[in-house]
Amino acid sequence: MKGTGAERLMFAFSRDGDPLKVYGRKFPVFDNTLIKRRQWSAVVQTAKPIVYLPFTEDTFDPAFVISGRNF
Repeated sequence: MKGTGAERLMFAFSRDGDPLKVYGRKFPVFDNTLIKRRQWSAVVQTAKPIVYLPFTEDTFDPAFVISGRNF
């Protein structure tokens, strides 16, 4: 959540040779209490996904901003 760890990994994606932009990244969030208690089954069962939508110049797309504003 602080921009460390997996957030430092950047990837380039394309389809049929056309570059695609990545606007969000999905991460699992685990219950720290269950992790400390080593209750691995419960950790997996209660994991929740979050989508992190960072802003960087390389992902800025004016059409995306306009579409969001219209929505």
